[in-house]
Amino acid sequence: MPLYIAAAPSASPTFTGVVTLPAGSAAAPGLVFPTSPTTGWFDRGGNWAYAVGGLQYFDLNDSASSGVVIRSTIPLGFSTNPNTTAPDSFLSRTAPLVLRTTDAAGASATWLQQTPGEGVLNAAFTRADATLTNTALSYTVIAGRNYRIHGVLQASNTTATEGIKFDFAGGTATATTFFMSANAIGSVVAGTVTSTALSTALNYTTLTGTDYIILEGYLKVNAAGTLILRAAENTTAAGTVTIGAGSFIALDDSVGL
Repeated sequence: MPLYIAAAPSASPTFTGVVTLPAGSAAAPGLVFPTSPTTGWFDRGGNWAYAVGGLQYFDLNDSASSGVVIRSTIPLGFSTNPNTTAPDSFLSRTAPLVLRTTDAAGASATWLQQTPGEGVLNAAFTRADATLTNTALSYTVIAGRNYRIHGVLQASNTTATEGIKFDFAGGTATATTFFMSANAIGSVVAGTVTSTALSTALNYTTLTGTDYIILEGYLKVNAAGTLILRAAENTTAAGTVTIGAGSFIALDDSVGL
C-alpha cells in the first residue's frame, strides 16, 4: 500500500537510516497525500516518476538521451510568484521536434523547431543533363504549418547558354499554398522566376561565370513529408551545371496571424 503523508505527531519528525517506500504505479503511486491517492511519486523501473490523477506526467532518470521527461499535453508555465500569480508565459510541445511559446490566453507567439531549419550543401551538386534531380537540400515539414523560405544558390554552367532550372518537387510533402520568387546577382538571362506550384520549375537560360540566385518564398503544408530542391541544366548539350558548396535554403516555421 502507498505511504500517506498526514499530520505528524511531531512538529519536526526525524528519520534514521533508509526510508523505504512501496514502488507503486501511475494508478497507485507509492508516496501520496491522503486526499489525493492517485497523485504522487512512484518508482518506474528505477526512475522517479510523478502521476496526477492516475496518469504519469513526469519522469526523472539518469539517461543521457532523455533525463527529465514531461507529458506532452502539459505546458511549462512561468510566473513571477507561482504561489499567488497566474503564469503569463508558457512553453509547450506542438508536434515532434516542435515547441511553441504562448501567452496566458493560449495565443502562439513563437515556434522553436529543430527541423526543417537551415540546410547547407556540404559538397557541390552537379548535373550534366536536363533531368531534374534531387539535391541534398532536403527538409522535413509538418502538415498545416506555415514556412517562410529563404535561400541562396551559387550557380554556374560550363556552357553558359545551357543555364539552370530548379523546383521544389523532389520530396513527399504537398502544398496547400506555395509561392517562390528568384532574383539573380551576376550575368544571367532570366526565364521563369516565379512559381506557385512545387513542380513548376524556375529557370535561367544563361549563366555566365559564377552567379548567385536569391530565393524568397512561402509554403503552407497540406500533407507532411519532405521538401527537396531539384535542379538540372535548363537545356543540355555539352555543359555541366553546378550549385556550389555552401549554397543554402532556410525554412522558418512561422506563426499564422
